[in-house]
Amino acid sequence: MSKNYIVQFKENTPEDVVAKIKSDVAAAGGSIKHEYTLIPGFSCSLPDDHVSVLSAHPNIANVEPDQEVSISA
Repeated sequence: MSKNYIVQFKENTPEDVVAKIKSDVAAAGGSIKHEYTLIPGFSCSLPDDHVSVLSAHPNIANVEPDQEVSISA
């Protein structure tokens, strides 16, 4: 089953490494949903069994579930 995740790269990750990781996400059955400009990373759908593989990559700083955030007063 696939879920949505936010993937953040470590600073100064080379573009060819970023491209390879995006390709790996697609090869695992996932898809890139949005690429961020304020942080080095993207949101994606990703099969649950590939999250640990992605998290272990030396250029990945963080992989977190993408969740809806709301503000209440």
